[in-house]
Amino acid sequence: WHSRYRDPDVYFDQGMLTSRRRIDDTSELEAGILYDLTGSWRVGIEYGLRRNDSSIASYGYSSNRYLLRLQYAY
Repeated sequence: WHSRYRDPDVYFDQGMLTSRRRIDDTSELEAGILYDLTGSWRVGIEYGLRRNDSSIASYGYSSNRYLLRLQYAY
């Protein structure tokens, strides 16, 4: 998704006070699998990646998420 912030951010950049409008481009990817162990029990794994590219470097990031899931249905 694409985010444009209306008001400029004011921050210090290399010791100088700077004002810049923040624009972010964020993308996300998730993948997973769920396996039936028995009629009531399931196990699953999932991976998620999120990346944020920003016009202001301190707001840019990427994250990895790993999930192991054990479910019981009653």
